[in-house]
Amino acid sequence: MELTLPHSRPRLDLQLVQRFVRIQKVFFPSWSSQNVLMFMTLLCVTLLEQLVIYQVGLIPSQYYGVLGNKDLDGFKALTLLAVTLIVLNSTLSSVTSKLIISPFTLTYYTYQCFQSTGWLGPVSIFGYFI
Repeated sequence: MELTLPHSRPRLDLQLVQRFVRIQKVFFPSWSSQNVLMFMTLLCVTLLEQLVIYQVGLIPSQYYGVLGNKDLDGFKALTLLAVTLIVLNSTLSSVTSKLIISPFTLTYYTYQCFQSTGWLGPVSIFGYFI
């Protein structure tokens, strides 16, 4: 005997929106919470990274103008800009995210350790690392 369930398609209705809003209240309880700060920081870094990537994409077309005009000073300036943007792009992708996330992670686990063991836990761990 085969059990068949009615196939209802997922819909974007009021219930879905209400559930989504409730979930957001759990993730972001107030504007001054640590979650909001971390989310906004990562959002800004991501947007800046996309801006740098966009600027890197515009550089080849700028070289056509500089090379067509045989402008040596413009070529040097554009090359310096290109190298700077490429270095920024490779650094936003790898190092920046780690530098931003690490303090939040360290603070969170230090707090959790303090809640579990009192002051002796974090002092012991940081003493061990030092």
